[in-house]
Amino acid sequence: MVGVGLAAFVTSALTAVVGFGGGVVLLAVLLVSFEPTAAIPLHAAVQVVSNGTRTVIRRADVDWGITARSALLLLPAGALAMPLVVAAPERLLQAVIAVAVLAATWIPVRTALDLPEPPRRAWFGLGALAGFLN
Repeated sequence: MVGVGLAAFVTSALTAVVGFGGGVVLLAVLLVSFEPTAAIPLHAAVQVVSNGTRTVIRRADVDWGITARSALLLLPAGALAMPLVVAAPERLLQAVIAVAVLAATWIPVRTALDLPEPPRRAWFGLGALAGFLN
């Protein structure tokens, strides 16, 4: 666990210097050390602490209406996905994670998509989708 703490610290420093990327690098480190069914929840816990701290510091900038809408179905949707994750082969999970990381990294860079802000009610579904996929 000391290694996880050190990796979290180093990847947080990476994010502080570069502005992004630490979470993805941490996920890669965790996937080398743990099975996906352990690495994903561990990564989520580290990200909750990291992002939660940043949220507390910058709470005046948070749109709490969007936060509440997206959070409402986040955990129930994640709970619905768990049986699928537990039943999936480890190699499949690793491949899905790799594709998701690559897509999240390269699609915004390679495409100049200027997406409109979703309507306020859409955040319920987006939160559910994020919970299911995470």
